[in-house]
Amino acid sequence: MSMNLIVAAGRLTADPTLSNVNDIPCTNFTLASDTRVKDSNGNYTTIFYRVTAWRR
Repeated sequence: MSMNLIVAAGRLTADPTLSNVNDIPCTNFTLASDTRVKDSNGNYTTIFYRVTAWRR
């Protein structure tokens, strides 16, 4: 089995939600991360990552 490692820095858009799926703990949250790219108005572009974390 191979694993991928992703490191993302940003800010939470809301409090994480914790739930159990088939007795396995799971949390969901959205991470907002600014890029170094500006749009036509001169504002930085923001990417939103929807994250699901299982177990620990």
